[in-house]
Amino acid sequence: MNNLKFEHYKKFKPFDEIKFPDLLKLVNKSKDMLLEDGWLPSGKDSILDVIDVGDEKYRFTKLGLYYPKSRNPEEVLNITLDIQNKTILKDKYHNGTYAFIELPSHFLKKYLNQFNHNSDTTILDNFLNEVDWEGDWKSLRDEYDKKYPEKLYTSNKKEGEFVWRANFSIEWFLSIKYDGLITPLFKLQEDSRIFNRGSHRAFMLSRLGYGLPMFIPKFRDKVIFKTLRYFEGMELDLEVDYINRELNFYNGKDLLEKYKYD
Repeated sequence: MNNLKFEHYKKFKPFDEIKFPDLLKLVNKSKDMLLEDGWLPSGKDSILDVIDVGDEKYRFTKLGLYYPKSRNPEEVLNITLDIQNKTILKDKYHNGTYAFIELPSHFLKKYLNQFNHNSDTTILDNFLNEVDWEGDWKSLRDEYDKKYPEKLYTSNKKEGEFVWRANFSIEWFLSIKYDGLITPLFKLQEDSRIFNRGSHRAFMLSRLGYGLPMFIPKFRDKVIFKTLRYFEGMELDLEVDYINRELNFYNGKDLLEKYKYD
């Protein structure tokens, strides 16, 4: 189960297929609907374009949007529609077939205990189990900050952020909770690992009881994608079986979980 915001994504069921030119139209439709709803471009341009980077590849231009209102005045709600600055093979861009899948919330909640810049979600999970988002969540967050004061300093957070909630945006979390997920994850290339982007999105969705919707390239009847080590330190293999309509998660040769779809 997912909570996608837009109907043009909600219509997809596991293993539905779409040609990439048609998928790109949906991305641009999302962008246009957001602009009509009051979102603003982060830069000068609001056009999503591609650049020929050689080696039979295109790279999408940078395009970010932000919303001028916020549930958390300490943060800005911004998005990238997920494909900005990503590369794609020219043949995939013009002729590629992509399939919709959803990483189940059951699997993510059971195994996903890290995400980008956050190596242990134990304390964050305790906070999420305790917090009342309709109440005074800021006071509880401040109590956790005092109790767990260690900070992490990264290139994009030079002022530092608390380790226990590193790379966890309350504004993004509440946007997903109340408004729905704006964009699925797009895995454009066959050889890129799952969660080079989107690990924090997967964490937030799973803690809200939702799966992670994705579009992935279909190039064989059975394909295997590797993950990063966010699953209890394990680097997993996700086997996508299009013939039997299954998602199978392996740790080495050991089958961890199997999900079959009608």
